[in-house]
Amino acid sequence: MYVRFLFILIIFVFLLTLFIPACPASDTKSQKGRTNELYKLESEKILVTNRSYRQVFEPYIKSGYTVFITSDAVLNAFHVLFKESIYRFEKENAKKLPRILGLIWERLQLEEKRAFKNSPISRTTKKTKQNGGDGSREKEGLDLRQAAIRRIQTVIAVSIKLMGDKRIKLDRHLKRIVKEEVEQINNAKGVRTLGWLGGPRQMAVSLDYSVFKPRGMYVQSKQLSRYFRAIKWLQSIPFQIDRDEELFGIFKLGKIIGDSQFNDFPGRSDIENFFKCYRDLWGHPNERDIMLAVQISRDRPRSLKSVREYIKNRDLGLNTTSLNKRLHPEDYRSGPVNSQTFYIISPFHQADTILLRRMEELKKSMKTRSAGLEICSALGSQSAREKLIKSTVREERAHLLKLIAESLPFFKSKNLYNQYFGCLMALLDDTESDAPEFMKRDAWKIKSCNTALFGWSGYRNAFEAKAKPVILNEMAEVSESLPPGFVEPDPEFFARLGGLAEELKIFFERYDGFKPPRYILAGTLRTFAGYITDMKYPLDEHASPYTKVELAVVNRSVLLLAALRDTRYYSENFYSRRKDIVNEINAFAGDIEKGKYDNNPTYQGLIIETNLDIKYLWKSLINICRRIEVIAHKQLRDVPLNKQENYFLSAFGEKLASVMFYNENTYRNPHDDAPAITAIYPDPDKKGKLLLTGTGRPRELLVLYPYKGREVLCRGAVLLYYELMLPGRISNTEWRRIQNSNERPGSPAWLKPLLLSGE
Repeated sequence: MYVRFLFILIIFVFLLTLFIPACPASDTKSQKGRTNELYKLESEKILVTNRSYRQVFEPYIKSGYTVFITSDAVLNAFHVLFKESIYRFEKENAKKLPRILGLIWERLQLEEKRAFKNSPISRTTKKTKQNGGDGSREKEGLDLRQAAIRRIQTVIAVSIKLMGDKRIKLDRHLKRIVKEEVEQINNAKGVRTLGWLGGPRQMAVSLDYSVFKPRGMYVQSKQLSRYFRAIKWLQSIPFQIDRDEELFGIFKLGKIIGDSQFNDFPGRSDIENFFKCYRDLWGHPNERDIMLAVQISRDRPRSLKSVREYIKNRDLGLNTTSLNKRLHPEDYRSGPVNSQTFYIISPFHQADTILLRRMEELKKSMKTRSAGLEICSALGSQSAREKLIKSTVREERAHLLKLIAESLPFFKSKNLYNQYFGCLMALLDDTESDAPEFMKRDAWKIKSCNTALFGWSGYRNAFEAKAKPVILNEMAEVSESLPPGFVEPDPEFFARLGGLAEELKIFFERYDGFKPPRYILAGTLRTFAGYITDMKYPLDEHASPYTKVELAVVNRSVLLLAALRDTRYYSENFYSRRKDIVNEINAFAGDIEKGKYDNNPTYQGLIIETNLDIKYLWKSLINICRRIEVIAHKQLRDVPLNKQENYFLSAFGEKLASVMFYNENTYRNPHDDAPAITAIYPDPDKKGKLLLTGTGRPRELLVLYPYKGREVLCRGAVLLYYELMLPGRISNTEWRRIQNSNERPGSPAWLKPLLLSGE
């Protein structure tokens, strides 16, 4: 009895300290509010307080409380690692693309010679207007084959020029078109009809060139900005199935890339892998992209008619119809294009995008412009569905639920993007039968919806966010009768997230996303040698200070030289030995690149400490998910944890920080960069506003977890979900400023029962 009284007293004193700043003792109404919050925790067993953190791992490090490991914490670590992996993956693709396009261009030049070996008008077809043609080939005197080659050349030439390659030679007609397109794309303004594509007027393609404006990670270097524009361009130009020259063109390109007669074509497998990686990450096996054209061309179809028959039968057999939807629906506002269309790289149709685009017209008449409850309903949350029904007028309700039901098959399409939704579905399905009773109540279901939406918004933001900076290095007491912590008892979620992490590790490994650290270090050392040659090191007292990037290069190079070669340079003989020093550093870089130090323990330790081996971090995240999955199963069945599992719970904060690029003791002063925001879709009333979804800073979650007939006060972390309408996009930096100001928006109404009063 005494122990129970003491426990309740501790809870009361703790909560009282939380509410005192916001609730003066003299305010009777505030005192009543504090009583209500105590009652809320006592009745619902969970409460999100006003206490915030810079990073999600902070409440798990020497907190003085029994920890409660949430799905939010592990998801947040997943997002951080995924963002950095996508950034490195895209950097490598940006380096590959010029070579890929160059190889394709070389083969196109051979095809051009074959197509134009006679007079350009000698083989003009008599039926240029068939299948939707408008006679545009007649005006240039081109036959079907010549017109198809010309179209492919134009698309590829624009991509090459966007990547900054000035070496290719173009004839006067093609040069004019390419120059106009490149200028328009680089300006990223205006809407224009692409007259050079030909076709009947009612099928003319118009592009909103604002979609070519780089954002997020793609503004960090010229190479990434160029890559962004080039990829967007390859996703924008349609090859319509019902127009002969366009269908012939895309399959001619497919034949160039994948025909077996080109086995001697250098880099053919590199080209296929480059285009295939986009499908694996975002698309599905039925995408109408260049890889489908490669596949069909290898079957050597007898005619364009047989190709159309094949595609029709294939669609019917797979029961899929390409909707040609983009990842960012607000980005793609083109004129009418036939839905039966190929693209070199498919614009892709993500399941959440399809649902939200279909709802745009319906939302014109709706009072609220939201997205969260719709997404949670589609992912299987009955609680979200009930709240959505209550917030929707009767006339709109049936239509809204129908749209959600029709979108469900798209969430089951097999790709890595949708596999993430499978993880979120595990959070929203029925609670484990032997889970604590409070997890079957509405408050916990609200928390699960918030976690799923924070995860959804964060996952989309990963494709726009800037890279994580690499941070270089400059157990609480718990009662012996209690375990050091508990985990959110949803083993299925952690199993699925671990499985997705494993799939992503394989994906990045297959498509060169894990560049061996030795190449990165060798490049860093050569850059440092360049600084010495250019008299930028040592830094003269009158010179401009180093940028963050330059300082990182210098620090890492000096560390490598000292740790691996015990080499230190001193000012008294540095200038006289400048050339020798540069040669020594370049030779050292060559040794590292050749793998001479791969088995050196000091080298291996440096790789881990500097987070260069991102593959190692994925392995760590997979291990964390598997550990929590096992602990969750044991926890649900009252099976005691072993020493290793108890240690894992005690050190969870540090392990999570390591996956999030915080080494050694750097987690003690983390960056304040957790809040993130992303655009979803435009205002259907065309008032120029966008719906944006975002996440705030990690917040403290208090849980009264049942353990051996009593309740244990635990601390964990959640990240709250936000929705807001703004005139345009805002950056993550601006969103963080808003989070610190009076402009911070309130949480969605359905989330209020989980929060302190006044939120």
